[in-house]
Amino acid sequence: MLAKVCKRVVPAMQRHGPIEAWIVDDTGFAKKGKLSVCVARQ
Repeated sequence: MLAKVCKRVVPAMQRHGPIEAWIVDDTGFAKKGKLSVCVARQ
């Protein structure tokens, strides 16, 4: 699956110029219950 995504995404990114860096922002974390930080209805 990752290989298929890579075949589509990388060429699209390279249309704007060479890839200089990858930035992965995984700021999500599991929340459980009503007492977890920042738990609210979205």
